[in-house]
Amino acid sequence: MRGAGAEGIVSSVAADAAATTATRSFALRSLAPAVNPMRHARGYATDLPEDFESAREDLANVLQKEIKYEGDYQSPEAVSHAPPNGFELSMAPGNCRVVLTRKLGDETIKITASATRGDEDPFEVEEEGQAEDDLKGVDHNIAMPFTTTITRGSQSLVFDCRAFSGDLEILTVSCEPAGGLPLADDVEPYEGPIFDELDEELQSALHNLLISRGVDQDFVPYLFELLADKEQKEYTAWLQAVRDFAQS
Repeated sequence: MRGAGAEGIVSSVAADAAATTATRSFALRSLAPAVNPMRHARGYATDLPEDFESAREDLANVLQKEIKYEGDYQSPEAVSHAPPNGFELSMAPGNCRVVLTRKLGDETIKITASATRGDEDPFEVEEEGQAEDDLKGVDHNIAMPFTTTITRGSQSLVFDCRAFSGDLEILTVSCEPAGGLPLADDVEPYEGPIFDELDEELQSALHNLLISRGVDQDFVPYLFELLADKEQKEYTAWLQAVRDFAQS
């Protein structure tokens, strides 16, 4: 009887263990996600917001209106001619850098500028006819920064300037090695004094040096118009590129 009782106890324990294992297995299965995780991930990646296409179409339409408006712009007559005073012009579409050079005796005169919107002159008062000029794309309150480098032998005199519609302002004058200053983190070269703080006679002599090299009353208005025209054309090209992206 003791043997039969032991066998019964063993059988009962085994049955209880099997039941417990089955219960745990069922519980784990009930906790598993009902949706295939990979299928769910693929579906999430392709769900797009309702305005996905309409936002791009709206952008393209607005850009097209802006392009049409800018289409009324006409380049100034001055930029349709060769640069004055024997300068040669170098510039390319998509590149805001504008370079004009000329040889004069043993010197090379190089004008470097960037056709980006310049600084507004805070002291400029809007004159009669200003609004009409603005509609033509000419803003007389803008000052276009540029650099004039006069190189002779191993040295260069570098003028940092600003061009207005009919005037020139010199900011600083520095003397540098031909080819520019060496680039080094621990070198901060002297770039010259503030021009307006120089003796008036010295200011006049430096102005006259620029004029004698061709940066005069004929060249400065041309450069101003050239940079403004270049910036306008690059802006229109940018509008077209963004529109093409929106329409693609």
